[in-house]
Amino acid sequence: MGFLDDLFLEEKQGKESEKRLLDCVEKVDVIQNPNSGVFANMMNDLGTYIDRVGPDEDKLRMMAYAYARRNAAAGLCAQGAWGQQEMDYQQNMFVSLQQTTGHTVEFQKQAAHQAFELMQSYDQRLSRALMSYIVTLMLSDSTKKAKDDGTFMTVDEVIELFSSIVESTK
Repeated sequence: MGFLDDLFLEEKQGKESEKRLLDCVEKVDVIQNPNSGVFANMMNDLGTYIDRVGPDEDKLRMMAYAYARRNAAAGLCAQGAWGQQEMDYQQNMFVSLQQTTGHTVEFQKQAAHQAFELMQSYDQRLSRALMSYIVTLMLSDSTKKAKDDGTFMTVDEVIELFSSIVESTK
């Protein structure tokens, strides 16, 4: 390769790394399965995304993917669609990606922000505080998951329940 080829390749790679997770995840499941709920739709779309890009994806987007996937898993767990085993698996994947991507606070903030942008594109009601609370609660060993007692909540019920709790703590 010549000098111009090298320059073009560097420019192309630079632009590719500027893309956010939101720019890369195609919202196919929302269209195909509109009644599945925001957390299931996001989880399925993230699965399709990672299958397409593979493990050599840009590190920042990989970490954003891990945040988004863990958040969606917590939502599914809060709904009662998933149990502790599924939540633990997503948390382990999150920690694994955290160890192989970037460890700086700024890097993690950027990744979390990209995940939040993606979540908000699915449902504007999914605030940072709300998702932080749901994730924390679903990772708590002392929390009895809805799935454990056979109940199931809709996405709207989860958002309403946890939003009122988050608001009461302010």
